[in-house]
Amino acid sequence: MAFAYLVLLVLTTWFVVGFAVIVRRRAWRVAATSVLLGLLTAVGWIPWLRGRVGARLERLAERP
Repeated sequence: MAFAYLVLLVLTTWFVVGFAVIVRRRAWRVAATSVLLGLLTAVGWIPWLRGRVGARLERLAERP
């Protein structure tokens, strides 16, 4: 579960950095890359984490 929070922290950081760059420096390439990394993290890692945590919970529930 701590790993899931770490991934969400990284995801949030990428979004914040992307929008800060847009506001401050208007460096669109850096901002777009940052937001894209955040989206890829959300799309790729969150379902993977859900699958891992769900499988672990199922194994714990099956134990006598």
